[in-house]
Amino acid sequence: MWCIQKMDSEFLERMYAILDLYNEHYDPRRPVICVDEKPKQLLEDSRKPIPMKPRSPEKYDYEYKRKGKANIFICVEPKAGKRLTKVTDRRTKKDFADFIKELIDIEYPDAEILRIVLDNLNTHFEKSFYESFENKEAERILRRLEFHYTPKHGSWLNIAEIEINVMDIECTGRRMMNKEFLAKELEAWETKRNQLRTKIEWKFTKQDADEKLSGHYATKLNCYDTSLAGVECDREAGIHPHLFRHGFAVNFLKQTHNLVALKELLGHTSILRTMIYLRLAQVDLREAMDQVNFYV
Repeated sequence: MWCIQKMDSEFLERMYAILDLYNEHYDPRRPVICVDEKPKQLLEDSRKPIPMKPRSPEKYDYEYKRKGKANIFICVEPKAGKRLTKVTDRRTKKDFADFIKELIDIEYPDAEILRIVLDNLNTHFEKSFYESFENKEAERILRRLEFHYTPKHGSWLNIAEIEINVMDIECTGRRMMNKEFLAKELEAWETKRNQLRTKIEWKFTKQDADEKLSGHYATKLNCYDTSLAGVECDREAGIHPHLFRHGFAVNFLKQTHNLVALKELLGHTSILRTMIYLRLAQVDLREAMDQVNFYV
């Protein structure tokens, strides 16, 4: 977070969306899953290490042999205390698509939708599935996915990075001689943490973001007529345009029930995107949504 400079409207929209997603109650039918990957250099000891014993730590020589590289895919469901790892030779589009397919078909066969938080790596997009599978199979997979991307230079919002840090401390932060040994060690680590159902409690909220990061927000509005958006405003601090936009969208839908018109006003590419945007606003829209007019 120390490299944060100015946060534009796109950064804030994505950050607020993910923070609201983390704040939702746990829903096993629509789990929130954080996905990331980490490269691992494979190293073999040149000399046999001396094992640890009472009052004496393990001792190993500084020399080692390079044995290539591997990639570790990791997904974590923070509110369920579940994680999954997979070791691959590379992290291509095909590797990513295969990993996500395993999540859908093997790990979460009964889930309606997997809501996946991930960064903006070039392999993390829908085209990876169309390039890896037949169109029919790609569409079958994508129907059960909902991608939520972190802002650019905002991957710290991905809880998977916390799990990777734990993984390095408890397992992979030492020499691994080959891919098979790495996979075996990761399986043991993963099994233990899953048996303990070790969860990750995310406490950073939108309110915390506004309090701690507002100095980095690109622009602010004054309080003139912000009541039209239904947003409270501090006259000295002003209000960020993103909050104004959220408030306007919520009030517009409550008053007009015209979701198509709202989609056009917000510049969204689909009604689904508008519905996600409103749900993540943390406003109770159930009554309004019951009266929504999906047509102009």
